[in-house]
Amino acid sequence: MCEMNEKKEQGAENIGNRLLENRTILLFGELDEKKAASVVASMLYLQQKNKEEKITLYINSSGGCETQILAIFDVMQHLTCPVETVCVGKAHGLSALILAGGTKGMRKAYANSEVMLMQVGRDRTFGQASDIELETEHLLESKARISSILATLCGKEAKHIEADMERKFWLYAEQAKAYGLIDEII
Repeated sequence: MCEMNEKKEQGAENIGNRLLENRTILLFGELDEKKAASVVASMLYLQQKNKEEKITLYINSSGGCETQILAIFDVMQHLTCPVETVCVGKAHGLSALILAGGTKGMRKAYANSEVMLMQVGRDRTFGQASDIELETEHLLESKARISSILATLCGKEAKHIEADMERKFWLYAEQAKAYGLIDEII
């Protein structure tokens, strides 16, 4: 049984390496530090190999912590090579920021994909009242920062984005295109 699992892992690793050779990166599932580090490392590696050739980032994610999302977003903005973003399935929560952060004209979604905007949140906040107050202030600053970035990417006012993100805001591909999150439907 262990040998079969090793073969599966090797097969997945080979597929990942082949995709990377073709300048393709997968961002699937909820984003944690390990996945974010892998995406960032892959983008930096591909940038180093060729500063002008396109990188394609496929997204099927429920999002994750804003620090991981913003790390990927910042690296994407810093690269000299274009980054094509493609939503396949879903770009929920802050993974929508990565989708919208691709190179203008190269932000895409498959026809039945869905994008969901929502405000930044925390699952748990514990501690003294003053610590909770500081956490809340930071959370509100993060919310404003992300709303501002999305507003710039979509060509909208930050207040419009904040109002839409107040509750889960679902968009199918054609709605995401009209909203300014993507440029093309596949």
